[in-house]
Amino acid sequence: MLLIKQFIIPVLFLNIFSALFADNISIAYSKVNVEYEKGLIENLQFAKPDILILSNIKQKYFETLQQEFPQFTYSKIFKTTAILSKYKPLNIDFIDDKKYKVKKIEQNVRNGFLNIEFKFANYAFRVISFDIPDSDKKYPISISDIKRYEVRQLRYLVTDYLNQNIDSNILVVGSIDASYSHSTVKEIYYRRYKHTKELFDLRPYDKMSNAWTKYAGNDIFLRHDYIFATYAMLSEVIDSQIIDESKISQNKNSHRLLLTNISNNNKKLYSKEELYKQYPKSIKKN
Repeated sequence: MLLIKQFIIPVLFLNIFSALFADNISIAYSKVNVEYEKGLIENLQFAKPDILILSNIKQKYFETLQQEFPQFTYSKIFKTTAILSKYKPLNIDFIDDKKYKVKKIEQNVRNGFLNIEFKFANYAFRVISFDIPDSDKKYPISISDIKRYEVRQLRYLVTDYLNQNIDSNILVVGSIDASYSHSTVKEIYYRRYKHTKELFDLRPYDKMSNAWTKYAGNDIFLRHDYIFATYAMLSEVIDSQIIDESKISQNKNSHRLLLTNISNNNKKLYSKEELYKQYPKSIKKN
């Protein structure tokens, strides 16, 4: 019998604060830009991810990260979403053609979804990243409705894979300015259906037992960033954590670095009782 070596795969997601890397950045921000870049590189060196997914990133800064981290042998950028990885994906697809109708007007998902499939000797998993932006004056409906419609397109994508294989290992990472109890985020959880098709919030709880992205209560950007997993993948999730940022980068970016460590082996699925114990907030029906 061939024994497969077990190892840990650290996956890190970050939404780059786009204002700092805008093409028309002012001279006043140039120092902030340099300080943030230095702080971010230090944080990434500390985190040591094997797979790094970035949204809201500019081509110039993507090239900077390629130079700073030559260990990422695979890297690619799609519009403003990028991946840098030590492993070459089996398949990768940037989905930006999802459409929906609002008031009989066809709308296009604005930032698209990055869909990445990895395959190892005895383990396969998929990472889907999303970035649901906030304001957009071009649209004829409220921003809450826009976000809800776009999130549904993300959820349809995940559900399609689960309909093909209920045991699909899928990690969903991304940004949306909404709390976990907001109706928009509930669309991602998919709580209307059996737990085998739900997505579960992997973020650590804060002092108020909420699955925010920071333990401290004085962080005003508590709710921007998310990381979810399918039921089938939960038992392979070792942990999820926030990478503490330097004071400089924390003050200049409204997003947080989310790191999830996963095992490269399929493990026994949680029983429903274990599931409720491990993820009580995620599966609470409300």
